[in-house]
Amino acid sequence: MPNKTHIQAGFQAEGQFSIPPAIADQIKAEAAAAILDIARAVLPSDYQPHRPKNGSVDFARKHDGRTYTATTSGQYAGWVKDWRGRNMDAVALVQQYAGADSYADALHWLSDFLRIDTGLHRSEADRQELEAKAAANAQARAAEREAQDRLQAEQNARTKKQHREFAARWWGETEEIRPGSLADRYLVEWRSIPRPVEGWPSSVLRFHPKENALAVGLVDVRGKVQSAQRIYLDNRTGQKRTDIAKKMLPGSSKGLFFKLPARITVAIDVDRTINTFPIAATEGPETALSVWIASGIETWASIGAGADITPPTKRPILHCRDDDEEEGPAWNAAEKAAIRWGKEGHAVLAVWPYDQRRQDKSDLNDLLQTEGIGAVRLRLKEALDEYGRRIASLPKLPSADEARSILDQQIKLQVDGGYAVERSKLFTVGAGIGKTEAALRRVLQSHEAALTIHEDSEDATIPAPIVLSVPYHGLADEALERVRRISPNLTVRIWKGRAQQLPVPMCANLEEVDAIQEAGLSATERLCRGSCTKKDGCPYVKQMEQKADVWIITHACLFLPKPKAIRRPSFLILDEVTLDGAITGTSDAAHRSVNSILLPTTKQQNAPEDVRQKFMGFTLAEVENRASRIVAMLERAAEELERGTTCHLSRATIEQHFDLAGLENGLPEVEQAIQWMTPDDKGHPDFQIDRVKERTPILKALGRLAALMREMKRCLSEGLEATPRISFFWDEENVLRYRLTGCRSIHKHWIGPDENDQTPVILLDATPNLPLIRHFFPNLALGSDVQAATPHARFVWMQGKFWHGITQKNAIEQHRNGRKGKEHAQSIEGLRWTLWRHWLTAGCKPMLAVFSKALHDYLDEQEHKKSGFLPPGCELAHQGATRGRNSWETVRTVLIFGRMLPSVEPIEMTAEAMTGRPIQRIEKKKLGPDGTAEASHFHIIEKDRILPNGRIVSVKHYHHPDPVADGFLQAMVAGEAIQAAARGRAVNRTSDNPLEVFVYADTYAADMPLDDVQEATGPTAWDQMALSIAMETGQASDLSPILISSPTDAAKAYPRIWSTPKAAERGFDAGNHRPPNSYNNISIGIRGSVDWDAFSSLEGFTLARYQPEGARQKPRLAWVPIGQEIGFQSWIEQALCCDVRVEWVEVPQPDPTPPEPSKPIRSPAMDCILPDKQPAFPSWIIGGIERTDFPSSYLRFLERSGTKPTVYSSFFGQCEAAFGHGLGAEDENDDPALAWVMGLPAHPFSLRNLEEGMNGH
Repeated sequence: MPNKTHIQAGFQAEGQFSIPPAIADQIKAEAAAAILDIARAVLPSDYQPHRPKNGSVDFARKHDGRTYTATTSGQYAGWVKDWRGRNMDAVALVQQYAGADSYADALHWLSDFLRIDTGLHRSEADRQELEAKAAANAQARAAEREAQDRLQAEQNARTKKQHREFAARWWGETEEIRPGSLADRYLVEWRSIPRPVEGWPSSVLRFHPKENALAVGLVDVRGKVQSAQRIYLDNRTGQKRTDIAKKMLPGSSKGLFFKLPARITVAIDVDRTINTFPIAATEGPETALSVWIASGIETWASIGAGADITPPTKRPILHCRDDDEEEGPAWNAAEKAAIRWGKEGHAVLAVWPYDQRRQDKSDLNDLLQTEGIGAVRLRLKEALDEYGRRIASLPKLPSADEARSILDQQIKLQVDGGYAVERSKLFTVGAGIGKTEAALRRVLQSHEAALTIHEDSEDATIPAPIVLSVPYHGLADEALERVRRISPNLTVRIWKGRAQQLPVPMCANLEEVDAIQEAGLSATERLCRGSCTKKDGCPYVKQMEQKADVWIITHACLFLPKPKAIRRPSFLILDEVTLDGAITGTSDAAHRSVNSILLPTTKQQNAPEDVRQKFMGFTLAEVENRASRIVAMLERAAEELERGTTCHLSRATIEQHFDLAGLENGLPEVEQAIQWMTPDDKGHPDFQIDRVKERTPILKALGRLAALMREMKRCLSEGLEATPRISFFWDEENVLRYRLTGCRSIHKHWIGPDENDQTPVILLDATPNLPLIRHFFPNLALGSDVQAATPHARFVWMQGKFWHGITQKNAIEQHRNGRKGKEHAQSIEGLRWTLWRHWLTAGCKPMLAVFSKALHDYLDEQEHKKSGFLPPGCELAHQGATRGRNSWETVRTVLIFGRMLPSVEPIEMTAEAMTGRPIQRIEKKKLGPDGTAEASHFHIIEKDRILPNGRIVSVKHYHHPDPVADGFLQAMVAGEAIQAAARGRAVNRTSDNPLEVFVYADTYAADMPLDDVQEATGPTAWDQMALSIAMETGQASDLSPILISSPTDAAKAYPRIWSTPKAAERGFDAGNHRPPNSYNNISIGIRGSVDWDAFSSLEGFTLARYQPEGARQKPRLAWVPIGQEIGFQSWIEQALCCDVRVEWVEVPQPDPTPPEPSKPIRSPAMDCILPDKQPAFPSWIIGGIERTDFPSSYLRFLERSGTKPTVYSSFFGQCEAAFGHGLGAEDENDDPALAWVMGLPAHPFSLRNLEEGMNGH
């Protein structure tokens, strides 16, 4: 019996009361056979069984809507499904409803109920005999059940065939609905539905004279009538009979619906919209006819609340709802249908009968009967107008060339003199437009012009250089080549930091440099220009003597003194303004022991003697006293502090030990001590340069002491209640530690000390962090946000598998421990299948996959261990290291797995370090079973996003209430996602090299294009067969796999995928096993089960029907790649180890032209509606109607009457101006329906004259 339960029955524990396994299996087998009796015994007594139907029995409570379904035959015989959708076997059912405390208790309950001897009180020999007998009985019962299932399947097949034959015979007995017939009277008189001029659509709506029934044809996806609904009519009045309910023809109606073709052409002209021809989805044929007659829109009706309607891909849906009671069965079914359509990519617009919900089960046909066809049309108008507003609200972006022109003009204005007013200006520019190129080109042109003027004049002042700042050194070489390409005559150099590792290190004395810098002094002045023992031949010192027209630096250099080799720049260009290095003290390594600020001169016995003597006689006593007081202050404040809790230093605590004057006087003494301890040509006469290394601990302690005193002074001088930059806590070893954070400023040597004489700064970024940038540039001016359209790129948000940090970490641990994981799960194996699927879908072209750093490194390691682990041409990158990279401009696909979401505390710490003031923090919540653990989480807000096809999706965004903290948060979560997606350079793509970006995350950046939202699913059985050859060989193959519809045969043909037929069966059931539309375009997450007999063609494949030799062998289907038909028979016979009969199926192609309309039925009293299949002349454009191509008969009529066609700009035409009344008015001689479609001039017409005019009379 298959395990499909959501409630795991579990296992019985070993012990004296455990039932032997063979007897337990016998109990479960007999319980499955007696599932109806067990359900009657354990379910509440008010749940009464209904008549058996399709191998199952429903237990339902009156007027409740909650049911339990017990399955008695078929694959899942012995299971019960409750009203919540949970599946339970007999053991779980007893545990849930009979009070059994455990799995073993449930087995004992069932053994008593079924009168099965468990053998617990028998001797060992008797128990073994009983077990053997139970095993034999179980085997016999399994064989008996297999035979019963086989007989049942044969009976079901015969019954299905009989139902089909009956339906075909019954439908053949129907006739067209003629004017005045019972069906016509029912629709026109009792349902108030105007009769079409061409007659009722006879292909799907007919009359059965023998049964006096309106026959509503239900079609399949091919449009072929497979069944029908019967509406019985009174033989005298034509009214629907109340004594006989509507009835379906015998057989299943699953997947069937009532379909009415479009009577007008409806389209909305929107860029990048795949399909904008709307479909009206209704509940019931009368509502469908009402909508169809009122609008002419293609209309589908389900027998139920939309459950059987699966509209064509991407088309917008007008969901014409019945006004059912909320949370009732019908309302819930309609809600589920709407949700499903949305997930399938449709824009769903609800159309209710009335403005105010009544919850009285009324529908649009009721509205038609009470208020007329104009009222129905008005309800549809409102929905389509809403759709038009959605489409109109989408941003209309310029092309890439237009965006580049806009950007170039803005930068030109800034360079040509705009900087005199706006000294620093930010340009937000989309990735790929060329912001760096545009800025460099204009600035370098200006610099070259200045050099020309200098050469032609006697002025000896050489123009100041241009400085380009990039985020990190990895981008410097690329920037160097770009500048040389634009201005080959200029000298360009990269300023390299001391830590850079070239063929030789830039600096060999980093330890002393660190000590000098931590003391707050310049290592260049104290060492490089002083008495450094290693400066001879030093690459860094040599660099200080160079000159250049353009210097390229990293952002970290801006917070240090400008090297004298670089003159104050004439223009400073900051590309991708991350400003890394501005915030200090936030890393985990920044925790320091409070005692680390104590000076080692007296606290350490191994302090150098000259330091002890000279320094003690200088100012050490007072400085050391202040350090001891600060340590005592922190220890006193931390006395009541619990371990694991962090506390900020308050002003009250500072004032208990220091005053502002004391700190102001004490700081110079500490700084004087630092000056004395560091090398300088003008330093202390007794200073020895070779003793600097020995003094490094003292310098570091003095630097930390000075930094703490400066922050304490700032807290007192600014009147803060506490300084968030100084915090302290007890660590796990009971050591008191402190953290000092801060925010560096851009050094004045780079931009100048005077705001009025500031160096002109151009800032360029695709995802700017405005709070951070404004902190350094308070007078920042904002340029236009320049973005470009991406018509040849597709951005898809994959929901359901988010691949957040913990998921990636768990996947690595499981795989490292030898647990391969399922291909459907969020495991390394599942991730591998996903990568291969995308690779195959993209035509085996290069792709970029972006992960967390840990997962990136692990996958890279696996690829090096086993070549072919990843698809060919699959490059890896990790989040946080993609900004500015131009290495992936030609990839076909970009995949982003997960998002960068930091913890709350680091973000809040960073914001407070920058501002120096406490922010509004997110409150911590109690966690864990005992409530002792605490954690804080970012707020989550939901925002609606409109897709290009008008669909609305809700997107989750992480949010922090403080704007500065939220700025840092968005820079990491959204900014890094945008930067990763931008590596594909979407704006530069053409039809020859399109791009697809897939984001597997629980959030989606608001500023990133979004074309579609899909459900992320595991690989289907079809994916696994399609990928089998490629994954085995590790490369693209010219041979495409053969796709098989039988799970049993698939297991034999592809043993590396499924080891057993049961595994293949689970694979087919677990995933969606519908074949893709084409092998070269495997759709990810295609939903729905498949009626194999109804399948038509598969692009690139030939359909084969094969049947193995042997008794009870049924035909199966296979899709064979074109060109491999000759070898298919031998291949399948080898796989199945038997002879196979093969028949090639010629699939009929659908007729591309619509069928001719039936001849209109003439009646002097009929209402005049646009004939079916009339040449399409209306076209809806963003909620308006444009008349362009009128029928010739109508034009001849207008010519004789002296009028011209009218083009209206508003939806449904300006009816009041055209007809003297609104949409809701009704008049037998003035039909708004015809006027709406035709766009008639503003005076009434006789319907009879109009009808004659249209027909050439």
